[in-house]
Amino acid sequence: YAACGVLPRARGILAVLRGHLGEARRYFLDSLSFARTHRDPWLKTTALSNLGWVSLQNEHYDEAVDWSQSAYRSALELDAEDQAQASLGNLGWAYFKLGDKEQALELFLDAERRAEKIGDIRFELKWLTGAGYVYRDAGDLARAVKAYQQSLDLAKKINSKDDIVNALEDLAHTSIDA
Repeated sequence: YAACGVLPRARGILAVLRGHLGEARRYFLDSLSFARTHRDPWLKTTALSNLGWVSLQNEHYDEAVDWSQSAYRSALELDAEDQAQASLGNLGWAYFKLGDKEQALELFLDAERRAEKIGDIRFELKWLTGAGYVYRDAGDLARAVKAYQQSLDLAKKINSKDDIVNALEDLAHTSIDA
């Protein structure tokens, strides 16, 4: 049954929550295989996106680029803007970790605009924070502060205590750098 395809995806997410990233990767690969076999484009897109994210967590950045680019293309085919912005943001992190700050910034800003457009505040602040890291790494502390301040404002808007603390820490570190 086509509905069975969500089972490996759900198991992969559960494995992520338990901190078992290798197990999660295997489940997401199973999910991708099922999606391809049953021609399920949505499941394929989410599996590719999850594989990109797990690759980031495992510090396999080249692999994260490949999975995330595939997820982005698949999301565009589906007109799935939520998946597209997530894939772009994941690409941003992969390029950031690979040292391509210019490409990372472009991807973070594109993902942030897309997240804002669809009203996904949590991802909007996540990608703004990524842009702030790029600015800070480049020594553009004024832009970094602006990005972190916007992230803080968004975190307050959704009352996310963790994101508020993270934004305040980023602002403090940038102040120390200045």
